[in-house]
Amino acid sequence: KLEESTKLLRTLNKESETYKKLVKKYEQDKAEFEAEINRILNNESSSGSGSIVGGGKMIWPVPYSNCYITSPYGYRNDPFTGKWTGHGGVDISIRGGAYGKNIVAVLDGTVVIATYHYSYGNYLAIDHGNGLVTIYAHCSKLLVGKGDRVKQGQVIALIGSTGSSTGPHLHFEVRVNNVRQDPMKGYISLP
Repeated sequence: KLEESTKLLRTLNKESETYKKLVKKYEQDKAEFEAEINRILNNESSSGSGSIVGGGKMIWPVPYSNCYITSPYGYRNDPFTGKWTGHGGVDISIRGGAYGKNIVAVLDGTVVIATYHYSYGNYLAIDHGNGLVTIYAHCSKLLVGKGDRVKQGQVIALIGSTGSSTGPHLHFEVRVNNVRQDPMKGYISLP
């Protein structure tokens, strides 16, 4: 009985070490990805006060009335590591099924990133001028490319579950001079 318990304990310790290594790798990859986004945005996006050029107002990025937020901006338990960590945007889904539904540009702007990353999946970033950038992640399909000019309300992508995602939703971020902001604090509000 003691031998069996000792063997089981060794197995659990080995699995625990493997898990810790995986979490460490995930966190390193996440930090590298964030550094890459920062590099791109620092080189290719505008800077300024973050105010909306022309005094306009952002629209809701998912043009449906039955939306809800699955994960708000701020700290949460990471669904992949279980650790308490920052969530730099809001996750938006739709009652009755979100997969393949439209995502629209919240303001006019220029696409500065349109690519795939294992964490954000298919994602894009739009520079709206004056240091204001929005990011749209986990898309099933991108409908615009880097360098494209987009108009407010234009369909730019479709909701998906690509990258590190627990189900179909839009991960939406607002950055001012590459610093994340809470999108629900003066930028967008539920329809």
